[in-house]
Amino acid sequence: MFTTRRRLGRIGVLVVVALTGLGTLAPGALAAASPQDARPTAAVSMGDSYISGEAGRWQGNAVPPSTSGDVWGTDRAAYDCDATSCQHDPSRVYGASYGNGCDRSDVSEIQSATLPVDQRVNLACSGAVTDNVLPAADGGQTFKGEAPQVDQLATLAARDDVKLIVVSVSGNDLNFGGVLTTCFRDFTLGLGPCEASQQPALTQAITAVEPKVEAVLASIRATMAAAGYKNSDYRLVLQSYPSPFPDGGDFRYPETYARLTTGGCPIYDTDATWAHDVVVAQIAAMLEQAAAAQGAEFLDVQRADAGHEVCATSAAQATSADSPANPIPAAQAEWIRFVTTGATQGILQESIHPNAYGQAALGSCLTKFWAQAPGQYACTATANQGLEGISLTPES
Repeated sequence: MFTTRRRLGRIGVLVVVALTGLGTLAPGALAAASPQDARPTAAVSMGDSYISGEAGRWQGNAVPPSTSGDVWGTDRAAYDCDATSCQHDPSRVYGASYGNGCDRSDVSEIQSATLPVDQRVNLACSGAVTDNVLPAADGGQTFKGEAPQVDQLATLAARDDVKLIVVSVSGNDLNFGGVLTTCFRDFTLGLGPCEASQQPALTQAITAVEPKVEAVLASIRATMAAAGYKNSDYRLVLQSYPSPFPDGGDFRYPETYARLTTGGCPIYDTDATWAHDVVVAQIAAMLEQAAAAQGAEFLDVQRADAGHEVCATSAAQATSADSPANPIPAAQAEWIRFVTTGATQGILQESIHPNAYGQAALGSCLTKFWAQAPGQYACTATANQGLEGISLTPES
C-alpha cells in the first residue's frame, strides 16, 4: 500500500506498513502474431505487491545486535561479507524494478512456481490498485512510470502464447495497509484495540471494491479475446491474500512492547484474531464472488502461511547460528516479513508481505493449482513443515 522508501529506527517510532506491490513488461513495440502461431508459451502475474514479490529480499526474520552484516543469514541482498559487515544491494533480489519500487523479486510466486511454460512474466507492481491494472481505454492509469498492466498484457499476448494469468488485487483499494497502520499505532501508543474503529469502513470498502475487481477481470477477458484467444486457450485465476498474523492466542510474545522491538508484530491479541479470522476471510469472500461473476478460477491463499505467520508460536526468528550458507530452515522460519523498524532492515513497504519462504509457498500453491482441473481451491501450509506441508483442496 505504501510506496515510501524511508527507513525507520526500531524503537520509539510509529509503525507504518506496506502491503502491496506488482510489476511490468519492458517497453517496446512487439510484432503481433495470432495465437495459432508457434510462439513461446507464457505465464503472467498481475496486480499488487502480494504477487509482485515484495519482501522477497528476506528469508526469515531476525533482530541481531548489528544490521551491517547478513542479518544472521536472512538478508538475500547482502554480499561481499567479511567477519563484521557486508555490502547490500536490494536490486540483487528485485532487479531493475527496485528503482521504481515495483519490487518484483526473483522468488515471486510466478517465478517460484513449477509451470510447463517457456517463460514467466511478472507485470505486478507494489502499491498498485485496480486502476493501475485496467487498460487506459477503460480509465486505467500509469503507475511508477509503467503503463496500465492490461495494456502490457495486450502486448505480451500478441508476442507469446499466454497459458496462465494469475491476479492479486484489491488490497490497496481497500486501504488494508492503512487499517493495519492504525492498529499498529494504537498498540504502540497503548490506545487499545482497533477493530471497533476500523471494521465499519472496511466492510463498506469491500462492497465498493468488488465491481472494480470484476472490471479488471472483464478487461483481461476482453483484451485476450481481442488478441484472438478463446477463454479455453488460457486459465485466468484470481487469488486472495494470506493472513500475516496467527490468532491472538498463538503469539510467541505477550502483549508487551517486545512485540514491536523484538517480534515486529505490534498488534493486540483481539486485533490479530480479527485480522486472521474476519478481515482476510471477508476479502477472500468478496474476491471469490468477483471471480465467479466473471468466469475466472479462484485460489484461496488465506492459510498459505499457516503456522509460519509473523510471531507465531510454531515459528522462530533466525539466530547467530544461521548464515547465508545455512539459513534458518523453512520448516522453522516465519514466512511473513515482520514490521520493518530496524535502521537498515530493508524498507517500509516490505513489511507484512510474504518473504522468500512465503513466496515459495505461494509458488507451491500455484504449482499444485495448475495440476488440477479448473475450479476453486484453497491452499494451506502446515506448522513445523516446509513446502512439503503445502496442501491444496477443492472449495465446495
